[in-house]
Amino acid sequence: MGGYDPNELSKSAAYTILADDRRRILVGILLEDQGEWEVAELTAEYVARTRDTAVDRLTDEMTRRGRIELEHVHLPRLNDHGVISYSHRQPLIVTENSIADLEPLV
Repeated sequence: MGGYDPNELSKSAAYTILADDRRRILVGILLEDQGEWEVAELTAEYVARTRDTAVDRLTDEMTRRGRIELEHVHLPRLNDHGVISYSHRQPLIVTENSIADLEPLV
């Protein structure tokens, strides 16, 4: 039978993760380039996409607000669900295999 059939994430977790528009954008970025991301690099890409602008047009204030949003809302949520490995003590984000379960939904 067809339909969405995740390997590692529950359907409920996948839908919860992707219920937020901005987190869906973030997951899309992480799916495009799986592996390791510096927080600053991911922040710039995330803010540019959520504001529909180029990275080089971002202001310091835009970047600061975007980083706060990532570090306090979206990255912890993705980490809690095992989609990424992240600790606010280290500026590195690593995608986990379970992120592939989100690809059909993004």
